[in-house]
Amino acid sequence: MNYRLSVSAAVAVILASLSLSSVIKGANWFVTGIGAVAVVAVAGILTRRSRLASAITATVAVLIVVTPLLSRPSWTDRAIGLVIVVVTALSATGARPLRSFGVLAGYLAFLLLYLNLVFAHSSSFGQLIPSYSSLSELGRLWRSSFGDFKYLPPVTDYTAVSLVAAAGIGAVAVAVDILAVRLRRPAVAGLPLLLLFSVPVASNLKVFGIAQMLIFAVSLAGYLSLLSADGRERLRMWGRLVTFRHVQSPDETGSGPDTRELAASGRRIGLAAACLAIIIPVIVPTMHTHHLFGTTAAGGTGGGATAGVSPLLTVGPLLASKPKQVLTYTTGAPDPSLQYLQVYVLNYNARANQWLQLPHPHVLPLTVSPTAGGLPWTALGLIDTTPVQSIKTTVHISKDYSGPSILPIPYAPTHLDLHGDTNGWFESRDSLMVFNDGLNLAGLAYTVQSTEPNPREANIANLPVPGNIEAQYGSYHGPDRAQLRQIARARTAGATTPLQRAQDLESWFHSDFGYTLRPALRGTHWLPTFLTTEQRGFCSQFAWAFAVLARLVGIPSRIAVGYTGGVQVPGSGATWRVTTADAHAWPELYFTGEGWLRFEPTPTGPLGQRTAADPVYAGVDNTLPTPKNNPTAGPTGPAGSLPTSRKHLLPHGLEHGAGGGLTSRRHATGSDLWLAIGIPAGIFLLIAWPALIRVLTRRRRWLSASSDGELAHAAWRELTDDLADFGLGFTPAETPRAVARRVTREADLDESGLQAVIRISAAEERARYARLPDPGAELKGSVRTARLAFSASVPRRQRLRARLLPASTLQAAGRLAERAGEMFNWLDFSWPAVRRQLRTMGQRPG
Repeated sequence: MNYRLSVSAAVAVILASLSLSSVIKGANWFVTGIGAVAVVAVAGILTRRSRLASAITATVAVLIVVTPLLSRPSWTDRAIGLVIVVVTALSATGARPLRSFGVLAGYLAFLLLYLNLVFAHSSSFGQLIPSYSSLSELGRLWRSSFGDFKYLPPVTDYTAVSLVAAAGIGAVAVAVDILAVRLRRPAVAGLPLLLLFSVPVASNLKVFGIAQMLIFAVSLAGYLSLLSADGRERLRMWGRLVTFRHVQSPDETGSGPDTRELAASGRRIGLAAACLAIIIPVIVPTMHTHHLFGTTAAGGTGGGATAGVSPLLTVGPLLASKPKQVLTYTTGAPDPSLQYLQVYVLNYNARANQWLQLPHPHVLPLTVSPTAGGLPWTALGLIDTTPVQSIKTTVHISKDYSGPSILPIPYAPTHLDLHGDTNGWFESRDSLMVFNDGLNLAGLAYTVQSTEPNPREANIANLPVPGNIEAQYGSYHGPDRAQLRQIARARTAGATTPLQRAQDLESWFHSDFGYTLRPALRGTHWLPTFLTTEQRGFCSQFAWAFAVLARLVGIPSRIAVGYTGGVQVPGSGATWRVTTADAHAWPELYFTGEGWLRFEPTPTGPLGQRTAADPVYAGVDNTLPTPKNNPTAGPTGPAGSLPTSRKHLLPHGLEHGAGGGLTSRRHATGSDLWLAIGIPAGIFLLIAWPALIRVLTRRRRWLSASSDGELAHAAWRELTDDLADFGLGFTPAETPRAVARRVTREADLDESGLQAVIRISAAEERARYARLPDPGAELKGSVRTARLAFSASVPRRQRLRARLLPASTLQAAGRLAERAGEMFNWLDFSWPAVRRQLRTMGQRPG
C-alpha cells in the first residue's frame, strides 16, 4: 500500500491549521492538533485494508469507545451502544451504507480515543479505555471552552481550548482523508481545509500581516502537494512515471487535448469554495463596537457621570455580544483576579423600582487636594484598627473606547496620577467616582493608589450602623416586600451576626442557582420568581436580588457596576486585560469599621461569570475537586462531591440544592428523554431508510393507479424493482416478453411464481401496444406471488439484503445524486456560447 497520498493529506491539514494561530495564543493546541491528524491518518490506513480487516479494526475501536454506554445501568444507553457496535460490525457485509457507517465510525472512534488519552486519561480505565467519568470530563472541558471563545482573540491556550482545537482539526482531517484518499477527490478536499481559514475571518480578526501571508502561502503549498501526490498516484496505475519537459503539441486535428471536463470541474469546485468562503463569515457572528454602559434611562447614550444612566440594564447586552477590549492594567495586588474595577455606584429608587446612579450633591474638583495627586474624599466606615492594604494600579484605556467619562478604578482610591492634567476632573463623596463630563477617555493612561480593606471573617466586628447610612442604604419599599422578607429570613434563620447573614445568602446563591444570559423572567414582579422557581440569571439579577435581601435582614447595601479583574495576558508578566465580556454588577454591603465590602452571589467559573471571584471573607470555598478524587461518580455523584459553593458549575439536573432547584432539573430530564428517543430513532432511520423508501414507493404506485393500464404499469415497475432487489437483474432495453423468458429460464421459481411473472409481463405488453389493456384487478396479487417466489429462490443473505438494502432504491438514490451534481452543468455551455456570440458580433461588418 502506498502511503504517499495519506501523508500528503495529513501534512495539508497540519499546514492549514496554522491559520488558527491568529485566534489562539500558545503552542499546545498545535501540538495536540498534530497528534489528532496523525491518529486520523493511521485510522484511515487501517480501515483501507481488506473489507474484513477494516470492519474488525473499526468494530474494536468503536467497542472501546462505547464501553461507557455498555456499562451504564440504563437500558437505553446499553441499547444505543449495542446498535452502534452491531452496525459497525455489519460493515463486513460490504453493503455500501453499512460500510460507509463503519468507516466513519472507525475514524471518529480513533479520534475520540486520542482525545480521551490526552485530556482525560486520569479518569479512564487503565489510562486508555474511556469511562463515564472521562467522557464527562471531556464534556465539561468542551462546554467551558466556549466561555472563552466569546472573548476578543487571541484566546488563551489552556486545556479546554486545546481540546476544542484538536477536535476541530481532527474532524477536518477526517473529511480530507475521506475525500482525498478514499474517494480520490483531492480538489474537493480543499473545502474542509477552507473551513480552517474561515475561523479567523468569522471572528472578524483584522490583523493580516506578514505572518498571516506566510501561513497562507505554506498552507497553499500543502494543498498543492496533495493535488500533486494524487496526480502521481493516478499515473502510477498506468506504469512507470515518465516526465515530459516540453509542451504538448497539437494533435492531428490542429487542436490540443480536450480539457473542457477538467475546466468544468475546476469551475464547480471554485464556485462552491467561493460560496463557502462568503457564507461562513456571514453566518458566524462577528465582533462589533459597543458603547460601554452608555445607555441612559431613556434609551440614548450618555457618557458623563451626571447623565442619569441606568447601567444595570446594559450589562446583559454586553455579555451576550462579542467582546471588545476595554483596557489593560498592571497592579501590585497580591491577587489581581479579586480586584474589581468600579465605574458606577447605584442605590435603590423605590419610585422607579430601579437601581439608579447615585446623585452627586457633594463633588469636589481634584485641584483642591492639599497634596499632589491626593483625592479630596476618603472611604466611609474605616476605623484606625481596620487592616488595609495599599495597592498601586496603572491603567491604559483602549484607543477605541467609547464608554462613559468615568475612570474604571479599584475601590477605594486615595491618589490619582493623570500626568498633570486635572482640569475638569471631579470626585463624588458618596461613591468616590472620578469623572470628567464630556471627555473621551480613549487612549488615556493613569495610575491610581487605592486603599482596600483586607479583612478576614474574624476581623469584621458586629458594630452598629450609622444612622445616615441606614437611612440612605438600609430600606427597601419595592414590590413583593413581604414575600421577599420571608424568603430572606428563612435563608438566614440560623445566623446571629450581619456577616453570617450575608454569608448564608451567598452560600444559598452559590448552591441552588445557575447562570444564564437569557433567564425566563417576566418584566414586572420578577424577583420572587427568580428566587423561588427560575433560579437562573446573570450578574444583574444576582446583584439586585442579593442587595434587596440584605436590606431586608438589616444590612445596608448598594450595587456597583464595572469590570472584574479580567484575565492575565500570556507572556506579559503582570499585565491583565479587561474586555466587555468582563462587564459585571455586584452588591456591596456596609460593615462599620470596614466600610463597603464586595460580595459575589453570581456563579463563577467556566459555567458562570468566568472572571468573577469570591472574596475571602464571604466564607465560600472556591476549590474544585479533581476528577481523580471521584473517578466512578455517576450522573448524581459529582454534585454530592462538590463543595456547596461550586454546585452551580454543574449542568442543571445534576444539582442537589434545596428549595426551587427542581425547575431546572425538570428541564434537564425532558431534554434527556428527547435525547434518549432521538438518538435511537436517528440510528434506525440511518439504517432503515432504503427499506422505508421501498415500502413507501410501493404504496404510492398502487394508490396512484386507477385504470387497468395504470395498474399494469405499476405491476410491471414493481416486478422490475423486485428483480433488481433479489439480484435477478433488469435493463430498460428488455421487453416484457424477453424478461418473462429470461426469468423462466434462469430463476428457480415455483409454478405459481412463473405464472405470476408471465401474467404481469403480458399485462404490461397489452397496456403498451393493444387498444384495450387486460383487467388489472388481479395484478397486485400476482406481484405479491412473484415477490414471494423470488424470495424463496435466493439464499438467505440475498433475501435479507433485498429487504433491508433494496438495490432498486439505492440505484434511484444514485441517479438522483447524479442529477444533483449536474446542477452546475450550465457553466460548461453558457460561457462558450456567450464567447462565440461575442466573436460573431465582432466579425460582423459595419
